[in-house]
Amino acid sequence: MTNKTVEASQGGEPTEWVCEVRYRVYYNTTNPVPIKEIVASLQGLEGLLKCVPQALTNFTGVQIDGSEFLVQTIESGSLIEDFLLKFFFKDKESFEAFAAKLGSNKKMRAAVIAAIIAGAVGYGLHWAATASKQPTPSITATNSVIIQNGAGVLNISPEVFQEKLLAALSDKKAIAASAIKTVAPSRSDPQSTIRFGSPEDAATQGLEIPAKAIAEAPLRLVLEPNERIEKYTNTVLHLRAMNLDSKTSGWAGKLASRDERLPIELDPAVSGSELFGRDSVHVDADLVFMEDGRSKELKPKRIYVRRVIPKT
Repeated sequence: MTNKTVEASQGGEPTEWVCEVRYRVYYNTTNPVPIKEIVASLQGLEGLLKCVPQALTNFTGVQIDGSEFLVQTIESGSLIEDFLLKFFFKDKESFEAFAAKLGSNKKMRAAVIAAIIAGAVGYGLHWAATASKQPTPSITATNSVIIQNGAGVLNISPEVFQEKLLAALSDKKAIAASAIKTVAPSRSDPQSTIRFGSPEDAATQGLEIPAKAIAEAPLRLVLEPNERIEKYTNTVLHLRAMNLDSKTSGWAGKLASRDERLPIELDPAVSGSELFGRDSVHVDADLVFMEDGRSKELKPKRIYVRRVIPKT
């Protein structure tokens, strides 16, 4: 990553404060990738990159005023796509605060971007597979690994990494559709993996999508009816049914402030053991309203548990 300022034509004060990051996506494929799949992957990554400025603002506390994403190189063989990301700041103070938060090591700074994109792909595939009613054991396991490693890159707890990343992934349908496109070059190779960063870069170890997770991803996004989400923080969830064998079925309960007993879905980072055997827990959760087929009225359909708050 290069910290760069664009100098004014006259005088020494910069007219722009720009931070540049060079970033790589490595598709470990054995056969040449068709052009249409390369195009799909670029479209998918473009969609995912749109969430990066907000995620970086969440992680650093520094507002990013604008961004620009450019393709630098595309190499065949095992497909390699190199990108240049530019982030613009309103003044010197914001620029320096952002640079200080990310540190001076270029590989570690690039690894922060890798952690965000890997996390977005993982969540996008999870949402896409869930919408298609497909089982997601490998995707779920992959998300847990990415969350742990992403937290390590940023030197924060997995819970904080998950919370701040999800806050940047506000449009689930767009993220899911982009994630499906991003994995397109690996579809035809059953052994292919996707590494967010160079294979030899230890800083991005664990920030990858394995072949089994790619195989679980649907080929296209099944559009769900219109939905609305109400977010709850540190609220009580009363448990009525449990299933340690799945995070998406067999769970049911009700939020303390509501009367409806609803199905419960656990975030990939939440372990069923955190809830099993308990009558109630404190959680951060989403109450998902979906459109009723006949009346078109939005009604509560499920509870999505983002985090279980430990006992104090």
